Amino acid sequence: MEAVRVDKARRKVGGTRDMTSLGEYLKEAREAQQLSLTHMASTTRIQETYLKALEEERFDQLPEQVFAKGFVRTYAQALGLDEEEALRRFAEASRAYYAKEEEEKRKSREREEQAQKSKFNRNLVIGLIGVALLAVLFLMPREQSPPSSPQPDTAGSPALSPVPQMTDSSHTGKQGDQSRQKNRQEQAIPPSRQRSLAEARRDQLSTRDRSEQQHTASSTHPVTALTAGESQG
Repeated sequence: MEAVRVDKARRKVGGTRDMTSLGEYLKEAREAQQLSLTHMASTTRIQETYLKALEEERFDQLPEQVFAKGFVRTYAQALGLDEEEALRRFAEASRAYYAKEEEEKRKSREREEQAQKSKFNRNLVIGLIGVALLAVLFLMPREQSPPSSPQPDTAGSPALSPVPQMTDSSHTGKQGDQSRQKNRQEQAIPPSRQRSLAEARRDQLSTRDRSEQQHTASSTHPVTALTAGESQG
């Protein structure tokens, strides 16, 4: 450890710059101090796979760039190396990788945006087609039903009132006058006289009925006698 620090100080003073890569820079410092990756993982609390990826410069096995820079700084500090020098070497070694990764991310975002735009356009086209179909169905003339027979206009025509029966008002009036006159005459006669008149009327009717019966009998008697004579002959 002390030798590495002395060597680092000598490089700063002499102004010379080591041209080794990041992986060699970290690995040589660790092996010079005879430290294992397991020991350094326990010391730095960084997974051993990440420390090995830094020494082998396999940046695809590291997390995001910001976390990878943190690992470089912590690992260099644990080895007694210049943190800024380690970060500079990391930037030089990983520039191409992260540039490619950033380009892939950019293309991925563009593809995603294009997919979303295409989906939006497709939904828009489907919506417009649906609206057009609805408009066509709405404007299409509907099938006309056969005209129904006209109903009589009962509201406009006046209702027929029953025709009153014509009566002879003069005849009816005469009968009414005669009836009323007869009633007044009967009311003017005293009750005793009315009874006498009623009895006389009954007697008159009885006499008329007997005369009609006799007339009927006399009219049928010659026919009976003629029939009896024919029988004797």
